[in-house]
Amino acid sequence: MAGELGKPANRFYRGGKISEYQFRRILAGFAADLPPSQLASRMTLSLNSIAAIYQRLRAHYVRIGVFRNFYEDLEDPTDTASESYELELLEFHRARIGRMRGVKADPVGSDHHFRESCWRFQVEPFFEGRAPETVHAMIFAELFAYLKFGGPIGADTPDMLAIRQCQLQFLDRRVAWLERSSVEFSADDVRQSLKAIRSL
Repeated sequence: MAGELGKPANRFYRGGKISEYQFRRILAGFAADLPPSQLASRMTLSLNSIAAIYQRLRAHYVRIGVFRNFYEDLEDPTDTASESYELELLEFHRARIGRMRGVKADPVGSDHHFRESCWRFQVEPFFEGRAPETVHAMIFAELFAYLKFGGPIGADTPDMLAIRQCQLQFLDRRVAWLERSSVEFSADDVRQSLKAIRSL
């Protein structure tokens, strides 16, 4: 349903009757990795509706290359240095899915859940020494940026150039986040980077 002046009712999610406010709340829950059942207890939307939106979110981020399979990105499958990383990743994935009660399995050959776990595993170090809400806000800002600049869920042709630019920017910001607690990185130029992060 179009709004005033022909603008869509929801600029970030097409093909569903959900307001931008509701969508932002669901995306925030998704960013925090909340089970759909837990989010449904806080909203007027049904569990089935929220679970379906979660699935569309997950599929979209796989489609635009944000959620990627660890094994597909390996340059050398025989690299023994990746074995410990792989074991930790698989344990992380099993624990994640164990918390997501009621999550439907993906079709064979299209494991979006695992791709999401690969992405989340990369941001897991940010939780050390920080309030979870702070990290969840960072994750939300990143996921939202891909929709704001790359196009909404359901877009026929996402702006892949804008998405890649967002990815590069967030990689730089992640480095600054990891360095934030180190006394070795207290120079003025680094402080400017941190100010940019806080403005998200």
